[in-house]
This record gives sequence, C-alpha cells and structure tokens, in this order.
Amino acid sequence: MKIKSIIKKAQIKQENIFLIILGLIILFFVIYIFSDFKITRKNLDERIKVTNINVNEILGNLPPLGNPNAPIKIVEFGDFHCPFCAQVPEVIFNSFQNYIDNGMIVIYFRDFPLPTHPFSYNTHLASRCANEQNKYWDFHKKVFQDFLNGLGQKTGEKDYLFNLAKSFNLDENKFKECYENKKYDRDIKNDYLQGTQLGVRGTPAFFVNNLFISGLDVQSINKAIDIEIEKLNK
Repeated sequence: MKIKSIIKKAQIKQENIFLIILGLIILFFVIYIFSDFKITRKNLDERIKVTNINVNEILGNLPPLGNPNAPIKIVEFGDFHCPFCAQVPEVIFNSFQNYIDNGMIVIYFRDFPLPTHPFSYNTHLASRCANEQNKYWDFHKKVFQDFLNGLGQKTGEKDYLFNLAKSFNLDENKFKECYENKKYDRDIKNDYLQGTQLGVRGTPAFFVNNLFISGLDVQSINKAIDIEIEKLNK
C-alpha cells in the first residue's frame, strides 16, 4: 500500500510539474506575441510621418480618380518606369475601389520621373497629352500594365506611345504635336520640384491628407486611411 501511495504521489507531482511547464510555455508565448505586436505596431506608426502640409495645396493639375470633394485625398508621386509604382493601380487603387466609389477617397498622381529612369519622362509627357483628350487614367493604367507584362522601359519609346494613343482613338495629329513639342515639360518639372521640396526622395511616395508614407507600404497606407476615417467619425 505504501508503494502504491508513493507512486501515486509521484504521478501527481509529475502532472503538477507538467502543468506548471505548460503554463509557463503558454505565458511566454502570449508575452512574445504581445511584444511582437507592439514592435510591429511601433514600426508601422514610425513609417507614417505626420506633416503640416495642406493636401489641397499639393494636388497638382492632373485629373482626380474619384470625387474631388472626398474627405480623404491620396496624392502619389510616381515614376512610370518604377516597378513598385506599376503595382499601385492593382494593389492600391483596386483595393480602395469601394472607398473611391462612395466618395470617401480620391486619388491624385504627380509626375516624378527619376533621373535613373531616363525614358520615363517620355511616358509622363505622353500621359499628359492623352489627358488633353480625356484619356489620362486609361493611359496611366495601361502603361503600367504593359510595363509589368514585360515591356518595361519600352513603354517610353515613341512608337509604343503613339500606338497606345491610336488604340484609345485619340486624335493622332494633336497627340503627336503635343508630344513632340513637349507641351507639358514645365508641368512635369514643376511636379518633380514640388515633390523634392515636400521631401520625396524615391517612388512611389504618398500623402494621405497630411500623413506621408514613403514607398509601397500597403500596411502603412491602410493605417493612414484608418487614422483619417477615425478623425471623420469623431
């Protein structure tokens, strides 16, 4: 009987030790997850820079995608030969389509052709010529789509740009004259200059109202939009 009692006590002790170890493992896991969340949240917040910029003063003169009276304005400084910018229509625009449709968000694009992409300027110029004939956003999205689908910097070649204009049934003579005379050279340079003055150093760069996010950081852009929606709901 004594032996059975000793064995039983040993088993109980082992079970208690196991439960204690299990509890410590669970506690450690919870602390780790919570700490990781805090670190992630902190890093996320650090990627969003609060500025004193009035977004209405940096919209540029290209047409908006959405209702210009929308309370949340997203201004993108982008380059037509930037691989990350090329993903924006799919990753950003499409995911916010409901917000755009219901008048919550409006998107503006500013030309920021990087010196490291010498043929990008041609595409920016052509896009503004397409804008003369009310085809800016069609042109914009198609160029990026073709860029991602393997054409790359060929989207800066004259033949490609003229053929694209033709595919949209634009007045070819008017488009060619606009392009060859570099009619909107000053507008593109003004966009680039203002971008550098605002602290843009690479593309894409976003202003969500007065919140600045550098790079295609979807989490931070979503967070910035949530912050602006919370302000509206107060």
